[in-house]
Amino acid sequence: MSVLGEEKRKAVLKQVLEDPYLKVAWPEVSEDKRDSIFSLLQSALAPVKPYRESQRQAKDTGVKLPPTPGAVEQSSLGFNPVTKALQSQAKQNLLSEPVKEPITMVFICKDDIQPEILVKHFPSLCASASNTQTAVKLVSLPAGSMEKLSEVTGLRDLGCVALKAHKDFDTLSKVIMASVLDVELPWKSESPFTPLEVKSLTTFAPIKKSKNQLTAEKKGKENNQKEQQQKQQKQGKQGNAKPKGKVTKP
Repeated sequence: MSVLGEEKRKAVLKQVLEDPYLKVAWPEVSEDKRDSIFSLLQSALAPVKPYRESQRQAKDTGVKLPPTPGAVEQSSLGFNPVTKALQSQAKQNLLSEPVKEPITMVFICKDDIQPEILVKHFPSLCASASNTQTAVKLVSLPAGSMEKLSEVTGLRDLGCVALKAHKDFDTLSKVIMASVLDVELPWKSESPFTPLEVKSLTTFAPIKKSKNQLTAEKKGKENNQKEQQQKQQKQGKQGNAKPKGKVTKP
């Protein structure tokens, strides 16, 4: 039952073209491998939190900072830093410029970041940041990894990590290179055309009245207006009519 004044709506299907450039598959990794990779990643990032604490102490007391660990110097931590670093590397590849200290590994807490569209660009971005010499490996971490990474590094809601080649990451790099496939872009295949894909979206639209209904309503309104005008005219004539009978003089 519709509320008074509420417009009636109906479900309709709209045909839309799907974007082939977002349909890039994430490399599949077995659960055992993902767990071991995540454990090695936590160990690799362990120096981040103590170094951040020493930075605060140095700022407050003036104590000399220790050498910057590789986990800080050769990493990008956070959604925006990782995205910007990959974009910069992809741009250098596009311009055929040599990339100094390229990113080689990217870790995303895919299951912990919602909505999913926020991380949809990472597969294509990692593929664009790769070149013939260096492939950027993309790893989707297990659910619940964001909280653990935040505890290890002291960074709130850390769901994205990018690492460059460094001796501190050698063990992690070897495991990933052996167990994680490269990201593949389907539109870079030999076929010059991508098949057309159309999908249907369910949405809602107002229920429009037919032409006959609109015509009938219009005539009804006109008839009502005429009746009101006629009533007003009758009432006016009755008010202006002279009273009947003899008029006596005083």
